[in-house]
Amino acid sequence: MGNYTYVPKKIYKPTKLKLIALINTVQRYLRHKFTFRVTFDFRFVGSSRRNMITMNPKSNVGYDFDLDLRIYARKKVLTPSEYKHMLMDAFNKFVHEYGYDYCEDNARVFTIKHKDEIKPKIIHSCDFAIVRDCDDGRLEYIRHHREHNTYFWEKQSIYPAELTKQVKFCKYYNLWNKVRSLYIKLKNENTDPNVKSRSIYSQTVNQIYLKNIS
Repeated sequence: MGNYTYVPKKIYKPTKLKLIALINTVQRYLRHKFTFRVTFDFRFVGSSRRNMITMNPKSNVGYDFDLDLRIYARKKVLTPSEYKHMLMDAFNKFVHEYGYDYCEDNARVFTIKHKDEIKPKIIHSCDFAIVRDCDDGRLEYIRHHREHNTYFWEKQSIYPAELTKQVKFCKYYNLWNKVRSLYIKLKNENTDPNVKSRSIYSQTVNQIYLKNIS
């Protein structure tokens, strides 16, 4: 059994505002740094977007945010490696001002962490995925193949239409508190480390939907 709990809004909201301030600083820097036009916007995704951020108080990894950084470029097109390192270098110029360590380059994202200055503990972290629009209307993200140290664009999975319908149903019929209660219950009952939170979320919404649809 796990020990996950929801992070109270009064705890994560100041952190969220600090992250937005950091991102805005990087946006301004990139606008003035390069002669060719590179801009990006951002959005919180996953549990950050749903306001369902969780943490295990007994662990040392804290809670986390997930964001998409959507790239827009004019005139000059960079390689996936150039885009990712350009953004990580830009963030690295300012992360210490906001209390974060330097960026870590991971397979799907780059990550910044705010650590406890005394204990070996991560208070919170943030994963940034670099994405862009595809011709077919989908998004693709920069993936880092660590074994070969290569970077390439890979299409993101399509958000299931059925799940979207079920989420709307649960919200329309005021079932979201039940979704939250069941989600944290299933997350704590899960013993398979390979099961991602998004899978538990989909399972949760589906169960509440099926229980109340008839």
